[in-house]
Amino acid sequence: MDHQLLQLNNSHRLIRGLVVGMYRFKYFRFLRITSVILLAALVSGCSFADLELLFDRTPSVTEAVTHIEVPFAPAKIALELERLPEKYGYTYDENGEMELFDMINEYRRENGLQALEMRDNLRASARYKSNAMLQLDYFEHSNPNFEGRGFDYLIWDVFGLKYTVIGENLASVGKSGPSEEIDAAELFEGWKSSPDHNAQMLNPDFRYTGIGLVRSTSSGPRFKGYRTLIGTQHFGY
Repeated sequence: MDHQLLQLNNSHRLIRGLVVGMYRFKYFRFLRITSVILLAALVSGCSFADLELLFDRTPSVTEAVTHIEVPFAPAKIALELERLPEKYGYTYDENGEMELFDMINEYRRENGLQALEMRDNLRASARYKSNAMLQLDYFEHSNPNFEGRGFDYLIWDVFGLKYTVIGENLASVGKSGPSEEIDAAELFEGWKSSPDHNAQMLNPDFRYTGIGLVRSTSSGPRFKGYRTLIGTQHFGY
């Protein structure tokens, strides 16, 4: 049987992780959760083998000062998109993205909410974010390749997507075995079990989404070298 390593550090808690981010008036509010809740997220269906945990919550929503019409076609990238290094092998998991999309919409319908529409432009920004975290070896809302700016800068300025309200959910699951063995449903269940991530998925203001899943063949120190499934969900209104 594989061995397990749990790291519960306030500055970074690695793999099987979740990050929720929403900006409101570009104000950050940082919350931490107890080890009891952290462990509770791992109990269901988990062998506790070669897993590490990252769970940072920064709930906030970004709202534009004025209403801007939502683009109905992928926007031209506003700034030159930095080419990411290819340190670690990866593939985009389109089937997993659609599986996660369907689960979230079914969950919204069960709660009397309108289903989200998939947008290619939000999927592009989400895929870029997931791969950036893998290749640049970080797991947070701020982007080191854009001078530490937040995901609002990535969506609004880099990708030029003028949604009025935006949000970001992040999750990561890593293990010593093949990343194909990690089910995308684990990300959904993890978000669902967290009050802040759950509220993000059930936010009635959001109408559009894009999901980017990256499956890696290896990873850097932040992910302990594990084969990793990294997921980003971007929301828009």
